[in-house]
Amino acid sequence: MKNWKLWMVAVLGGLSLMGCGEQQEPNDGAETPAAPTGFMPTLADDLHSNLVENQYEVRILGVGNHRYQGAFVNVDSMKVSAGGRDLPVEMKATVMDLARPDHAALVGYFTMPPGVDSAQVVIRFDEYGAFEDGQRVGALDVRTAPLRFEVTRALLAPRKHAVVQLDLARSVVIPRVGDAMMMPTSAVAF
Repeated sequence: MKNWKLWMVAVLGGLSLMGCGEQQEPNDGAETPAAPTGFMPTLADDLHSNLVENQYEVRILGVGNHRYQGAFVNVDSMKVSAGGRDLPVEMKATVMDLARPDHAALVGYFTMPPGVDSAQVVIRFDEYGAFEDGQRVGALDVRTAPLRFEVTRALLAPRKHAVVQLDLARSVVIPRVGDAMMMPTSAVAF
């Protein structure tokens, strides 16, 4: 009698678990909703081209590297302002390797409204990065002053971007003891 009750509990438990994995029948397309009709709001062509025309990118490239196999940093924020007002910014940065001479990492995009001819850009790094120089791997303290520079529409227009060239040979200071520190020495190319 006791085995029979135990067996019934096992069977009922198994049946209840089988019901949990039940799937619906595949849709044969008969109930597919119709495509929407009527007014569909779209971005006007002239407005869209105006946005694209006024959007620029900011990149960072490590230059002057004769020592590092890796110099990793992350951008915490990028602020672009004109006339005391913040401009729209779309961040794209992730961890970037400044030791790569062949790649200028994308920090983000900003939009300069019509009628604005210049803007100020401020890029802040996260607190710490890392470096590798063949002899050791260590922390890279990047809690220094942010990168600041001015851009003008005339300089940005030909290539639609500004590239911050961060000189690694002059920027990274490695003490005998402790973390390496980045004191950014840079130039901006357009």
